[in-house]
Amino acid sequence: KKSGMLGLSGVSNDLRDILEAAGSGNERAKIALDVYYNKVKGYIGNYIAKLNGVDCLVFTAGVGENAIDIRENVCSNLDYLGIKMDVEK
Repeated sequence: KKSGMLGLSGVSNDLRDILEAAGSGNERAKIALDVYYNKVKGYIGNYIAKLNGVDCLVFTAGVGENAIDIRENVCSNLDYLGIKMDVEK
């Protein structure tokens, strides 16, 4: 069975492959990325509420090191929470 990101995208469970496919116009890959971004935003909002605010938001591993597109999409429209991308860091 195919589930998760592989099931949604029809491409892979690896975000690098899904980003590439979405960039090539694959609609299922675009939908999978939208679902991913919305889920991550939901987790961020949930934890900010539980923590009564945050001083910063840090992405680690592959997303933190190599995926500015993902970080930008996840952080878009979160400025009302005080989250702003520092593209120089």
